[in-house]
Amino acid sequence: MTLLFDATINLNPENICFPPEIRRIYRLPKDASQTVNSSILHETILAEIDTVGKLPENWDGYGSAVPDPISVKSAKLLIGLNPQLFQSDFRPEISADGEGRVIIEWYHQSKTLALFVGAQETIVVQSWGPNDKTEDSLLSSQDKLPKLWDWLFRR
Repeated sequence: MTLLFDATINLNPENICFPPEIRRIYRLPKDASQTVNSSILHETILAEIDTVGKLPENWDGYGSAVPDPISVKSAKLLIGLNPQLFQSDFRPEISADGEGRVIIEWYHQSKTLALFVGAQETIVVQSWGPNDKTEDSLLSSQDKLPKLWDWLFRR
């Protein structure tokens, strides 16, 4: 079931992922204007997921759970099965949430595509427009990813 609603959710990684002091410790530097060899980018994304997977209990100071090892493996598998989606100049942000999921997010113009990879399921959140319209759904199959990618870069 797909939910469509207006929301004031701010999907900025500074608000839902790492506070700035944690981000500096656990994140690799990102320069959005940097073009990276696709195999290096792929390996960098996998390394960032590994780094997120090593976060300690209460990593954000708000009681957040340790990223679930199955979520970490699932995120790496998602990237491994879809390398064409992770080999562009639009490098995703890799982070975690307080429930042990790995978050993979892209930002393009006024759109955000976020994958919340959990141990049992992957939640897709699409956000767009000046009023932050948001749609979320479950990733039911790998076949949906190219369609989401097309949505992100479609004008």
